[in-house]
Amino acid sequence: MKTVATKARRTAGEPSRRAGKTAAKLTLYEQLKVFDGRADDLPVDLARQHDHYLYGTAKRAR
Repeated sequence: MKTVATKARRTAGEPSRRAGKTAAKLTLYEQLKVFDGRADDLPVDLARQHDHYLYGTAKRAR
């Protein structure tokens, strides 16, 4: 009878392991904070007109 290796399952709250080291417990905000202020050359209406900039649709009326 052959044995089949199964993936280990984590319990809730247990950090994931990668290459034998436990992952740091950083919040999403802490992980993304390094990108804060990097995109300083974007259009001022990017959030409102994102479809125009992504897909080339007509700009929406204000």
